[in-house]
Amino acid sequence: MITGKPSPTLLVQVQFDILTYIDIKVAISTNDADLIVEILDDVLNSAIAS
Repeated sequence: MITGKPSPTLLVQVQFDILTYIDIKVAISTNDADLIVEILDDVLNSAIAS
């Protein structure tokens, strides 16, 4: 289960990566989850180095 306040883009990417690269399923309920991923902060940050 993924909790917190992820942006829609991050949520889709995390779900895609989990379902594609790991043999795991995403639970609908916390009672059914073996692991809960809580996203505490989702900030788009970029820096340009020269």
